[in-house]
Amino acid sequence: RALALFNLFGWFEVMSVAAFALTAYRLERPSLVGALNFTVTNSLASFMMLGGIGLIYARVGALDFGAMSDAIARRGADPVVIGAFCLLAAALMVKAAIVPFHFWLSDAHAVAPSPVCVIFSGAMVSVGLFALAKLAFWVFAGSTEAQTLVRGCFMALGGATAVIGALMAWSQRHLKRMLAFSTIAHLGIMLTGVAAMSRTGLAGLLVYIVGHGL
Repeated sequence: RALALFNLFGWFEVMSVAAFALTAYRLERPSLVGALNFTVTNSLASFMMLGGIGLIYARVGALDFGAMSDAIARRGADPVVIGAFCLLAAALMVKAAIVPFHFWLSDAHAVAPSPVCVIFSGAMVSVGLFALAKLAFWVFAGSTEAQTLVRGCFMALGGATAVIGALMAWSQRHLKRMLAFSTIAHLGIMLTGVAAMSRTGLAGLLVYIVGHGL
């Protein structure tokens, strides 16, 4: 519990390593290229997430969600805390394939075995949004600046992701890429549930995650 945020990072890395290997499972050139794109993009996100964790720990001296929330609420407008939130949010949006960080998902889908694609669309990318919601609704709930970013930037990115994902899915002739962009469009709609910053929005996000996963 005392290292809750770092534990979240650790589990994302364990999940990512397994996903990298499964994408390259066939060991053919297209599979390796798709897996390399996936690996590089998500590794950069991991560095951003680790940087955000370092900044928040340096500022509040805790990684437990409850302790961080209390400390952030007491500090008020702190640029380091906002910087940490931006790094964490960007990293999780990369892992959730939100525009403009979405192309790795279609590349991975195109080459991964079909059961692996099911895991990607049904569970892995949605977990990134779940973690983002946890940070927005709990850890950074006391930061007015973070809440402003959530309502403004997240709503815009969610709408853009939904529209671009749908248009890209409509234009595809490769079935797996079509399904990948369809997933991206659904993720954009889910992100608007986070951006609403309300109980109804959060409930909608959770129901959507379960329904889309099934």
